[in-house]
Amino acid sequence: MTTIELIQAVRREIANAATRGQAAITFVDLDRYFAVLENTTPAGSPTAEQLKFAELQHQSSLEMFRSVITTAQSALNASYLSMVVHL
Repeated sequence: MTTIELIQAVRREIANAATRGQAAITFVDLDRYFAVLENTTPAGSPTAEQLKFAELQHQSSLEMFRSVITTAQSALNASYLSMVVHL
């Protein structure tokens, strides 16, 4: 469950409580609700933010690899041209 989904779920429950005429939510009720959410969310499942971060890290690594390959290619081309000029 992402942070946004958690906020939306809490807001839905608050709206439901207000619809039933409940003017206040006790800390005990709030704690029970969080316990239900905690038990329904799979433990160890990555959040959307964690998945996005991992994807960005992967893209960054690929971009650095491309940069190394491009630099090596330029160096090889320069050395080849240098050899041709000296012949």
